[in-house]
Amino acid sequence: NGTIILADNRTLSKTGLYMEVIKIAPAHANAYNSLADGLNDTETVQLPDGRVLDRRGLYIESLRYNPHNALVFYALAKSLVGNGTITLADKRTLSKTGLYLE
Repeated sequence: NGTIILADNRTLSKTGLYMEVIKIAPAHANAYNSLADGLNDTETVQLPDGRVLDRRGLYIESLRYNPHNALVFYALAKSLVGNGTITLADKRTLSKTGLYLE
C-alpha cells in the first residue's frame, strides 16, 4: 500500500500508477489486468476516459487488447458462480468451462 513520488511531485499509489499507464497507453492490456487483480469483487474504478468498471470489466477490457492472455481467461472463469456466463468485448458469451478452454 505504498506510494511513489513522480518527477512532477505527484504522489501515486499502485492503483494510481496503473491508471496513469492506461491514460498514457490505453491499449496496454497488462495495466487493466493488474488493476483488476488489485480490486475485490465489490470495488470499481473510474478510468481516465470516464468509464466505471469492476474487476470483471477490467479483465474484459484487458482481453480486448490481448485476446490470448490465458491468465485473464482463468481469472474470469474463477469469478463465475455456478452456471454463470460472461460476455466478452468481441460479443462471445462464455461459461466457466468455455473460459477455461480458451
